[in-house]
Amino acid sequence: MDTLFTGNLLYKCKSQGMTLKLNNSFENNIVADVIAPRGVYLKIIEGPMTGASNKRNIFYSSLADCTFISEPGAGSGRVGEDRRGRVAARMKDIESDHNIYYCKADPRLGEETLARLQRSGVDTHSLAVDPLFVDPDRGDFRLRTNSPALKLGIVPIDLSTVGLRSDKK
Repeated sequence: MDTLFTGNLLYKCKSQGMTLKLNNSFENNIVADVIAPRGVYLKIIEGPMTGASNKRNIFYSSLADCTFISEPGAGSGRVGEDRRGRVAARMKDIESDHNIYYCKADPRLGEETLARLQRSGVDTHSLAVDPLFVDPDRGDFRLRTNSPALKLGIVPIDLSTVGLRSDKK
């Protein structure tokens, strides 16, 4: 609880990128090319989501087999419960805005995700556009100078020191 996840590149994770529950915050991250079978980028699983946030993140897929946002299914019929009796988590209960949802293979997937989120009252200022990475096909997720992400307030992540490194000097 009360944890901030920020400044991360989650790339080619198997099954899902980030699982968000309770009042944790996911801000200024890049989630790219989550590997199917599920291909879930942000999975919301348990509430209450009081104080939770999903802000200034880029959700990017080069493949059409992706689900940007996953919420729990219906519960047992009792108000406010999911299948396990926990308070159902919903994006409408999260402070979610200034994000980018983009699928290179099928841009409609990002557009449909954003439209659904906006109908529920979140992601008012978010976009479903190409974030304009330098070379995402080769794993270069630096932002170009004309990236729409910069206009949303997304801070570029210093990717020069992430990932596996050699100790050679």
